[in-house]
Amino acid sequence: MRNYDIISEMGENRKMDTVSSRSTKILQERRMLREGGGKTLISILGIVISMPLGGFPYLFYRRLKAAFNEADRRCGTYSVNNIARQACKLKVRIQAMDKLIELSRKMNKPKLEEKANIKKAKYQKELDKLELILAKRGKIAREPGKPTTDQ
Repeated sequence: MRNYDIISEMGENRKMDTVSSRSTKILQERRMLREGGGKTLISILGIVISMPLGGFPYLFYRRLKAAFNEADRRCGTYSVNNIARQACKLKVRIQAMDKLIELSRKMNKPKLEEKANIKKAKYQKELDKLELILAKRGKIAREPGKPTTDQ
């Protein structure tokens, strides 16, 4: 091997290391976004961006959402949209689906009951994912998939 062949190989290794570290960073960012960090980041950015205007756009937006959404009212209208808040909102939505299922049974509407069951299963699946993340972080002791008793 000649000297420039060795240098060329070393350069390729350096390029590979750089590409590898970049791909690792991208995967970590994607993982954070998947684990609810994206919504938290957007919430914090909304607060920061509205600060030059005294925070009024953010407060107005959150107040308006809470006026029409029970989950927003019960889970902290002005709190940062972190994973715990998202889990709380999903619990409220699951409770609402339970009420809708009960009402559709009383009204004898099987299609409405089926749609509500599908939505409830979707919400429960999302809640299980969030609770798994919270359990890994040590925020909750409950295992995902078990029925929720709080709230």
